[in-house]
Amino acid sequence: MSILKKQKLYEDIYLLQIKAPEIAKKALPGHFVLLQMDENSPRIPIPIADADKTSITLIFKARGKTTEALTQCRKDQPCYVLLGPLGNPREIKEYGKVILVGEGPGIGQVYFYAKALKNAGNKIISLVGGIPKKQVFWSDRIEKVSDKYFIIDPQSDLPSPLAHAVEQILRKIKIDQVISFASPNLMRSLSQITKLRTKHYAYLTATMLDGIGMCGSCRVVCDNEHKLCCIDGPELDAHTIDWDAYLHRLAEYPS
Repeated sequence: MSILKKQKLYEDIYLLQIKAPEIAKKALPGHFVLLQMDENSPRIPIPIADADKTSITLIFKARGKTTEALTQCRKDQPCYVLLGPLGNPREIKEYGKVILVGEGPGIGQVYFYAKALKNAGNKIISLVGGIPKKQVFWSDRIEKVSDKYFIIDPQSDLPSPLAHAVEQILRKIKIDQVISFASPNLMRSLSQITKLRTKHYAYLTATMLDGIGMCGSCRVVCDNEHKLCCIDGPELDAHTIDWDAYLHRLAEYPS
């Protein structure tokens, strides 16, 4: 398992393509991996944004010491640890009309989900944003697997342009599900907007050590019960999540 490609997509957003045939052939939308590049660094959970027969593609944001260090990896560098695929994959079936919301690095997951859900007969409305319109990556890919595709430029007087766009669609069209891959603050806003209108599933990532439920570091409170992002998620019902507790935990354990 080694790095095939590293690419800077936007300021602090990076793509890694990793040779990992055993993981690639099992990878599905919703899965993630735990990546560790050397013996002294911690393991980082990163969603799988795409996969082919022999490799997986990961897209992440450099936002802390650990992920900043990951930007220094080089082509052909072997992975010290790469565990996966982990988490519960999305059940791919016909749901109806589905809105996919991707912000920043979550744009890659929109593509992986849209491709699979479109093939299952769903009508896909993809909304992406969080970075300037001209800098959005994978637009051609996402547009090909979406019935409607919108790039929401963050340069707006609105406090949350992506949330506003979702709300406008929900006012006009009956939507069967919303799935979001975004910052916790945006997903919390979306949970408030969607609560009385449709189902909303949020893709959560949190600090974790083993990815199989033993360490308990990725705990999240849902309807007053503790769940783990790694084995109960990473998709969870956004309407049940205690977002204040989740945000507080992320602040305590940044990646």
